[in-house]
Amino acid sequence: MVVIFLFWEEKMINKKVKKIIRKKLYEYPIYDRLINELNLEKDTTEGSDINSSIRSKYKISRKVESQAIKNINIDVRINEYEQWKKLIDNVLQEFRKNDKIKLKIIEYKFFGNVPEDIIADELYVSKTTVRTYINDIYFEIGILATFNNLINKSMFAS
Repeated sequence: MVVIFLFWEEKMINKKVKKIIRKKLYEYPIYDRLINELNLEKDTTEGSDINSSIRSKYKISRKVESQAIKNINIDVRINEYEQWKKLIDNVLQEFRKNDKIKLKIIEYKFFGNVPEDIIADELYVSKTTVRTYINDIYFEIGILATFNNLINKSMFAS
C-alpha cells in the first residue's frame, strides 16, 4: 500500500512540475514586459524611494511599511521572472547549438501556440515523437529549475 501511495505521489509531483514548466514556457515571450510592469508597480514616496523616506524620518509609518512590504514582494516576483528567463534563455541557447528539433518544438508549441499534429507535419516526425520531445524538454528544464531552486519540494507540500 505504501508503494502505491509513493508512486501516486511521485506521479502527482511530476504533473505539477510539468504544469509549472509549461506555464513558464508560455510566459517566456512576455517576461520582459511583466518585469517592466512590476517595476512600474513599485511605490515611491514623494518622488523618492521608500528607503530614503525611512532614513530621513527615523520612523516608519504604516503607509511606508506597507509600501516597503509591497516593494519587497514585487522584487521577489521580478527576481523569479529574471531567473526563469535566464534559465530558459540558456536552454534555448543550448538547443540552438545542439538540438534544433527541440528548439523548433519549443518555438512552435510554446511561442507560436501551434498544435502538436501540425508541428509533427512541419518537422516530418510523428505526433508521438513530438510528445516525447516535449516530455524531454520538461525533464531537462525541470532538472535545471530544481538545481537553480526555482522548483523545490516545498512547492508540493499538501
